[in-house]
Amino acid sequence: MLVRIDEAMTGPGSQVVTRGQLVRDFRRLGVMAGQTLLVHASLRSFGWVRGGADTVVGALRQALGPRGNIVVPASTETNSLTSRKHRERIAQMTAKQANRYYDEMPAFDRDTTKSGAGAIAETVRKSSGAFRSDHPQSSFAAIGPAAEYLMADHRLESHLGEHSPLAKLYRMDARVLMIGVGYRSCTAFHLAEYRYRPELAEQTYSCVVNIAGRRQWKYYRDVVLDDREFEDIGKALDIELAIEAGRVGDADCRLISLSNAVDFAVKWMAEYRDGKNSPAPTFSSFLLNYPAVGAGRERSRSPVGSSALRSHPLSYPRPGGYLPLRQSRPWLILVKGIYVRCLWGA
Repeated sequence: MLVRIDEAMTGPGSQVVTRGQLVRDFRRLGVMAGQTLLVHASLRSFGWVRGGADTVVGALRQALGPRGNIVVPASTETNSLTSRKHRERIAQMTAKQANRYYDEMPAFDRDTTKSGAGAIAETVRKSSGAFRSDHPQSSFAAIGPAAEYLMADHRLESHLGEHSPLAKLYRMDARVLMIGVGYRSCTAFHLAEYRYRPELAEQTYSCVVNIAGRRQWKYYRDVVLDDREFEDIGKALDIELAIEAGRVGDADCRLISLSNAVDFAVKWMAEYRDGKNSPAPTFSSFLLNYPAVGAGRERSRSPVGSSALRSHPLSYPRPGGYLPLRQSRPWLILVKGIYVRCLWGA
C-alpha cells in the first residue's frame, strides 16, 4: 500500500522551488546515494523551478551521489507508422499530405534526435557523459557510472523486452521514480508484457533510420505493446505493495522497486489479460475505500487520501462484472469466507 511521507516536504503552492529543496524532498521520498533510478517526470508538475530541468537533473544527481545512475525514456514514438502518436499526427491529414509526411519523416540519429519524453529526459540525454541506447523508437538515455553498460545492446526487435535496458534495470534492482505522471507512463510494465505468458502476439513495426548518411526504412517483428491497462495495474499495485509516495516541490511522486512492479504486473496480466477475468477488488482495497457517511458527505478512509484509491468501485462480483452497492450506512459481514458490505436505511 502507499506509504505517504510528505509531511515535512515542500507543500503545494510554493512560489519558487530551488535545487536545495528538491534534494531534500528526493531524500525524504526515499532516494538514496548509489541507487539506479528510472525516472518518468513532468517538469510542469514541480511548480516553478528555478533553473528548470537542469535544476531537477542536478538535484537528482546530488541526491544519488557519484555512484548513482539516472535513466530516462528517450523514445521517439512518432518515428513509426503504427504508434498512437503517429496516428494522432496524421489523423487530420489528406492522403496526399500523409504520403508527403511519410516521405519526409526525419530519420532517427542516436546522437542528435531529440527525446520525445519531455524536458527532463531531454536534459539527461544532452548531459555531459550521457549514453543513449540505439533503438529508433524506444531508446533510453542514462548518466552515471553504469550508463554505458545499461544502454548497450538494445536490439531492434526488443522495444522494451529482454534485450532492452529495462531487463538490465530489473536485474540491478533499480527503482522507478514517477514525478507528476500516472502509471500509463510506467515503461517498466511493458517488460511484463514480454513475460506474462510463453506465447506472445507479435506485429510488424517500421521506422526510418540514418545509415551512413542515408535515410532508410527498417521493418521488424516484436511483441504487441498495449498500455491501456497500466492505470488499472497501478491502482492494484498501490494497494498491494509497499510504495513510497510524497511530494517533491508541488509534484505528486512515487518511488517503486522496478523488479517488484514488473513481477506484480506479470501476475496481474496473467490473471486478467486476454479476457480471462475481470480484476476483483481485494479486501484491503474494500476497507481502504468504503466511505464513512455522516452529515450528508463522504470522506475517504484511505490514510493517504489518494484519488487513485478513492476511484476503486465499491462493488461485489457477479458473472459478467461487478454490481455497484449503494453508499449508505454500510456494515461488513463475513459470508462463506467473503466479506460483503450490507446496507440498511436510506
